Amino acid sequence: MHNEVLQAIPATLYLPQFGLDFPVMRVAGMGDYFPVRAFCKRIGLAPQPQLERLQADASYAGGLETFTVPTAGGPQDSLCIRKKEFAWWIASLEPRTVRKLEERFGIPLGEFKQAVMDAADRLWWGIADASAARTPHGAEPTGAFYLHCRRCGARHRLELQGHAVYWEVDEE
Repeated sequence: MHNEVLQAIPATLYLPQFGLDFPVMRVAGMGDYFPVRAFCKRIGLAPQPQLERLQADASYAGGLETFTVPTAGGPQDSLCIRKKEFAWWIASLEPRTVRKLEERFGIPLGEFKQAVMDAADRLWWGIADASAARTPHGAEPTGAFYLHCRRCGARHRLELQGHAVYWEVDEE
């Protein structure tokens, strides 16, 4: 845990191709972090065994932090995993778990992991992979994400539909 005050910006990552949304935290000077319990629940994994596994493995120690994350029940302290360690964790899941997730999403787990990484990069307006920045000829950019406003405290939704941009307060 850090003694200094950290600026953490909560948002919701939306993956329309999988019908999923889950929280992500952008932490100033530290990178992107995914709340483990929330991510596990969204993709259908039992969270407790995964939390125990991550905490017991010293190779993840540098990428695990506890942050206060907005939830439907109010702010909650949550164990979060940095994006780099998140990729290692997903890649190291047991074969039986991988088969279940591949059946659920209909694609290899590596492609799902890459979709999450790409969406996190796009969420924060910076695209790490230059090929992801290119839209196929004739294709329109689409997607949505949620931000928790520090000024008004409400959740806002930003949606792209082609070249139209929609911004609204989410009433959820």
